[in-house]
Amino acid sequence: MNEIGFEAGIVLGVLIGEDSLCVCESEISYAGLSRIEVIEARLLLALVQRLKARLERLGTERVRMKPERILITGDLRILVRSRNNMEIHLQPLPKALFLLYLRHPEGLAFKELPSHMDELIRLYGKISPRTDREAVEGTVRKMLEPGKNTLSVNCSRLAASLQRYFEDPVLQDYLIKGEQGESRQIALDRSYVEWD
Repeated sequence: MNEIGFEAGIVLGVLIGEDSLCVCESEISYAGLSRIEVIEARLLLALVQRLKARLERLGTERVRMKPERILITGDLRILVRSRNNMEIHLQPLPKALFLLYLRHPEGLAFKELPSHMDELIRLYGKISPRTDREAVEGTVRKMLEPGKNTLSVNCSRLAASLQRYFEDPVLQDYLIKGEQGESRQIALDRSYVEWD
């Protein structure tokens, strides 16, 4: 090893440790560079290789991001606190479902929803542009009819809308999820939800 290579090796060894030093000298030409430039080039290459190795070690591990705090206002608007109270816009039925499930952290199976119909009607009535009480009740009853997939469709619409505001893996905390026939719930820790 020449003097420049020896010095670069010492500097690299001190900065990143001998065990992680793996410079591919054969792919780089140092012709015309000063001793400092050669050392800098070797340092940069070693750092890039170390970063690459670290990313490979992480593999498919996901970095767990914290959910964002939301505020549910008195008029049932949903605001993201950490984004200057940006409002999350949802269609009325998916929004009513979302709010119902936020109110029930223990979860609810779809077959249990008829026993929460009054609560769902109140939520939907405050959100819906409809003013006719019978129309509001009719829409909620139709959504809860057994044998229809209207609930699943509204959960899918909710998920599609929330994707505009949250990215995976954080998005998963805001979705209504569960196995068919089992209790479904929103996994979001309720300490991230503030009701006005």
